[in-house]
Amino acid sequence: MKLLFFQEFHMDAKGGGTYILRRLHRFAPEYGVEPFYVYDINGEGFYEADEYPGRAFSTRRRQYRFGLGRLAGFATIAGFDPGAHRQLRQVIVDFQPDVLHLTAHGVSFPIMARAAFETGRPVYLSVHDLWHQTVRPYIPESLSHGIFGRIARRAKEIFVVSDEMGEYLKAHYGIRSWKVVHDGVTKVHERQAVERLPETIRLLYVGMVHSRQMKMLHQLVRSLGAFPDRQFEVHFCTRTPYTPELNPGNVRIIFHGWVSEEELVARSHESHLGLLPLSFEPEDALFYRTSFMTKITFYTAVQLPILCFGPEWASAARIVREEGLGLTFTDNSDQAVVESLRKMLTLTAQDYRHFIGNMDKAARSRFDAATIAHRFYSAMGLTKQTSGAAIPAETAHAGASKSMNEQ
Repeated sequence: MKLLFFQEFHMDAKGGGTYILRRLHRFAPEYGVEPFYVYDINGEGFYEADEYPGRAFSTRRRQYRFGLGRLAGFATIAGFDPGAHRQLRQVIVDFQPDVLHLTAHGVSFPIMARAAFETGRPVYLSVHDLWHQTVRPYIPESLSHGIFGRIARRAKEIFVVSDEMGEYLKAHYGIRSWKVVHDGVTKVHERQAVERLPETIRLLYVGMVHSRQMKMLHQLVRSLGAFPDRQFEVHFCTRTPYTPELNPGNVRIIFHGWVSEEELVARSHESHLGLLPLSFEPEDALFYRTSFMTKITFYTAVQLPILCFGPEWASAARIVREEGLGLTFTDNSDQAVVESLRKMLTLTAQDYRHFIGNMDKAARSRFDAATIAHRFYSAMGLTKQTSGAAIPAETAHAGASKSMNEQ
């Protein structure tokens, strides 16, 4: 089966959405799927990658979100981009896909949806984040809600990154069926429990640092200064260097930039806890309630216990709490953060072994990449051939999302 992916980002781009698709790509041959990726070069830019076959197209939109750039973005969202439309139709003619997949992200999403639905072939939709939030600089929220709803209701199946996202789509767009598909674990890197945290504690942060997280990060680093008898290293493996508002004398901020997966694993084994700071700000509530942090799967894969600061209703905080993947703190007052860190410092070897054991279980159940891939491909009626025996395709659930623990 030929599967055509329409998306605004290239497969080598950094971010949770590409991690999800790269995991799915690894399992495509097992389901007899030939994937092809089409992306907008007005997004992250042009990339060369033989590993992921694809083709770029270009919309009239530019990175500038004002003046003519904003007007061009609005026109593309509204479907008035004949040049981009012709390019997409040509890709379809050349590749002759059996089914198409859309990622609901960015300005190019509506024009890609138009080309996909025109084929009359099945169209599947992945919702990694809330589309109306990604196009706020271009169009009014009411208009973006209307456009997304019309597209989503035509999709044959919808994949979401969290149960909370599925419930949101149900409440706002009347979506009755969805499947949870997010990043997964393909290999577990076993870790030995520490007997106690040493005098110098190494905290690791992987992935993108969003502006939404800055206030919590600043507060966390500042609060480490309340323990002058201990030393802390905070290692950042990300694209944008982090500069704290206040850097206590007992805290070292170490920036590594984007590093290979092998180096990430090595850094994790030198670290004691993985950082997962969220936002407590009201304007960020919807994002953190519905999104999924791919940091969770990485920390789980390397069995690095998580130090999570976030509202109790955030999907990431819920997962860490439910699976027992580390410490979760849901109060962000200065006193509460200091007390939370004090609890971190009292972790015992038994606590650490407990977290590692829970991560091992979660990696093989909730986060198992093969299971997640099967959920994705079986929604298209495909089965995996293993030693001549086919795994039955899953049936879609309707009316409400089914948590990954129950699947």
